[in-house]
Amino acid sequence: MGVEFDAAGARHLLRFDFNALCRIEEDFGAGMADIAGRLQGQPGKPPRLSDIRLAFRAGLGTGYTVEQAGDLIGEIGAERAATLIGEALQRAFPDREAGATGSRRGGKPRAG
Repeated sequence: MGVEFDAAGARHLLRFDFNALCRIEEDFGAGMADIAGRLQGQPGKPPRLSDIRLAFRAGLGTGYTVEQAGDLIGEIGAERAATLIGEALQRAFPDREAGATGSRRGGKPRAG
C-alpha cells in the first residue's frame, strides 16, 4: 500500500493509510480532492515546495518531523518526492484515477 525508497543511508516507506490521510487533511486544512489539486500544480505554476514537504511527512508517518521529511527530500529531490507521493496516493486509492482521490464512486456509504 506504499512505496519504498532509499535516502540518508536507509530504506523508508511512504504510505497513505487512513491515519496518514487524516493527518494530511489536518495539515492542509482541506479535503483530499483539494489537496490532490494543490499537489498536481497548474500549467506554469508548479506545486508549492512546502505542500510537497507536508504531504511527504504525512506519508512517512509520525516518526518523522517536517524538517526530517525536508532533509530526505533534499537528498532525493523535490521532483522525485512528488513522484513518490503520487505513487503512494495511487496505491492508497487503487480503484480511482490519478487526481480523483477525493471523489466517491456510487451513492451513499453503506451502513455497517
